[in-house]
Amino acid sequence: NHEQAVCIVFAVSVFFLIYAFIQKSSKRYPILLFLLSTISLVFIFTCPGNSNRMGIELAHYYPDYINANIMDKIYLGMVSSTSILLDCTWIIYFFSFILFLSIIRNVKRRVPKIIAMIYFGILTFIFLLKVYCEIKNYQYELFNYFTQVGHVFVFSRVNICWLLLIGFLFCTIIYLLYQLDKKKSIVLIFILLLGCGSRLMMGFSPTVFASGKRTVIFLFFSFLFLSILLIKRYFSSFKEFDKGCLMFLFFAFFLLNLGIFFFRI
Repeated sequence: NHEQAVCIVFAVSVFFLIYAFIQKSSKRYPILLFLLSTISLVFIFTCPGNSNRMGIELAHYYPDYINANIMDKIYLGMVSSTSILLDCTWIIYFFSFILFLSIIRNVKRRVPKIIAMIYFGILTFIFLLKVYCEIKNYQYELFNYFTQVGHVFVFSRVNICWLLLIGFLFCTIIYLLYQLDKKKSIVLIFILLLGCGSRLMMGFSPTVFASGKRTVIFLFFSFLFLSILLIKRYFSSFKEFDKGCLMFLFFAFFLLNLGIFFFRI
């Protein structure tokens, strides 16, 4: 009955049903997933407890949410997702480093390599900015915007930069994944879209800010899963220096998160 998980299973079942029809393979398992997820969706939308909870959450967490239209809710999902993802920059940075290495070592064309360098350069700047803010204990608005509910619809220069930033990064990732392997990239792009969609849908809930970072778990999983798939496919093409940098990043982020975990406890 977890809304995000059910929507992901539903999307996956539809994807594999279409794939099974195209490949003329067995459809039993995708049909089973489709039926179970459809029943769960019907249950979620018709359960009286969910509607009652929605009213309570609306009054307690975000009373102004009732005036939001569809575009406002999509915008809410975008800005909150961007802020949380940039607050946990290490996840997308680790994935971006693997994507960058995969492009540099396996794509011969110059344009994708240049775009990969620009993309990774921007991510590096954001990551260093995040580290600087943590060291200086400076609450930069870009990394804690999800706490500022009252200013969410202010169309400021900062908001415009956020929207341009997430649009550029998202389109660049799709482009680079496509350039890596045009035939097999559809699965990688689908995983990315699933992860992003699972968090953007939170814009349709009044707890979009109150839920905090826990609702971004499926988006994090999609980046980690993509990282594993890229390593599996292209690790052999990496040079020894590349592998050393990758291992260093992995253990550095592991120790960093371990320290944050114990510090917060």
